[in-house]
Amino acid sequence: MKILTKLSLLGCLMISLSACAEQKVVPTSSVLYNLEQAVATLQAKTKLPIVIPSYLPKRKTAYYAYAEIIPNGYVINVDATSTCHGAKYCSLGYVQALVHAQPRMLKDRDGKVITQIIKQNGVKYYYTAGHAMGDYFPAQIQWMQQQVMVTIAAPHATQAILLKIASSCVTA
Repeated sequence: MKILTKLSLLGCLMISLSACAEQKVVPTSSVLYNLEQAVATLQAKTKLPIVIPSYLPKRKTAYYAYAEIIPNGYVINVDATSTCHGAKYCSLGYVQALVHAQPRMLKDRDGKVITQIIKQNGVKYYYTAGHAMGDYFPAQIQWMQQQVMVTIAAPHATQAILLKIASSCVTA
């Protein structure tokens, strides 16, 4: 993809799948449709660094990107269909970038902290497993990068998968 070579990439994104560590990955440009349009939308509307995938888990069908500006940042939805636009029933996950935000320690209904702090290569990650609490909240990992809080969320993703993807974003 031409646009990918022109960007100063942080290089990441998450994808939902209960993927195992050995799962084959493929270049994003070969499986994520609408990415150029999503990136162009964000470039026209924000000055935040654009966090995009460097790879995605192999899948039998394509992924579709849909970007939108939200208060203090943006979100890139990664969906199963081109018309999903982040709806829960067809969302495979998302990456979100926010300014004026900090990673959070989440708690369950009983007040027990369910977020784990993982320090790796000088970065502090905040991982929360997927959980139900009135609604289902997907697994997520958060960290600070260039004064921007980055969140990668994916239903059913393991800690190992999200950490692997997040680590690649930080070191890209």
